[in-house]
Amino acid sequence: VAGGGAARAALTRLRAAVSSSSPHAFAADLAISAALNCRDGGRGATPLHRAAISGDADAVELFLQNGARPNTKDEKGCTPLHRALWFGHSEVCKLLLQRDECDVSTTNHAFETPSYMAALRGNAACLELVLERMRCAADLEV
Repeated sequence: VAGGGAARAALTRLRAAVSSSSPHAFAADLAISAALNCRDGGRGATPLHRAAISGDADAVELFLQNGARPNTKDEKGCTPLHRALWFGHSEVCKLLLQRDECDVSTTNHAFETPSYMAALRGNAACLELVLERMRCAADLEV
C-alpha cells in the first residue's frame, strides 16, 4: 500500500456498502481481514509489511484495527516489526508493540530477533521500545 489514504478510502467504501445490521457486514469484515493478510507474489509481504516499511503509521493503525496479523512473516521471515525496526520507524514500532499478539522474540530466517535488528541498525529509540515490551512480558510471567 503506497499510502494510507487509498487504503482508508477503500475500507470506508466497503463499510458504507453494507449495513452494520446485515449479515453481509460480517462477510465484508472477513473480506477486509483477508485482503489485509494477503501476501504479494514477489516478497510475501502483506499490506502491513509495506506500511511498516514506508513508515505509514496511519495505515498501520488502520490495518491492525481491521484484522491485520502483526506476526505474519515475509519471504525472509521478517514480521512487520522487523521491517519497521530496520527502517527506523519508531511510531510504527510503537503501534505494533501495543498489540499483545505482537511477538518480540520471533526470529527471521537469519535468526535475527527484533531487538537484535534494532541494535544492529543503531536505532536506540526503537530498541528501547522493544526492550520495554520484553521487560513488561517478563514481569507478567513472574
